[in-house]
Amino acid sequence: MNTIDVPQSNTFYRFLEKKDYLMAYKLACVGVTIADWKALGTDALLAKEFSIARKAFMHIRELPLIDLTELAEQMHKIKNLNDTWLQSEILAYAGKFKEAANNYVKAQMLDKAITLYTNLKKFTEANELIRKHGKGR
Repeated sequence: MNTIDVPQSNTFYRFLEKKDYLMAYKLACVGVTIADWKALGTDALLAKEFSIARKAFMHIRELPLIDLTELAEQMHKIKNLNDTWLQSEILAYAGKFKEAANNYVKAQMLDKAITLYTNLKKFTEANELIRKHGKGR
């Protein structure tokens, strides 16, 4: 008897495109890559499907993203979840710091962008943001 690995990614991404997170999760359990699990978790988190996002991130042991999911769910329950903030946080966790900072600035969250850069010890970028957008600081 021989076993054959059948890639499930194509079907998986069709479910993601349709926003059918439950079916995408079920298919992911059959076998997809770590990148596919992360895509499921991220898409589900942005769609506020917190339980699916949590399960996906737990499967790949992405502790920071599990924490982000928990925080976003708590904020959503008290009607305090800002979608732009969530998108920016996901970008930052993905290592796309410049895009995250730009997203914060567009959403008039300059303090968050500055905090992001200072936590990364990128003081030059933080000072540049202050000079460019700081008006009255």
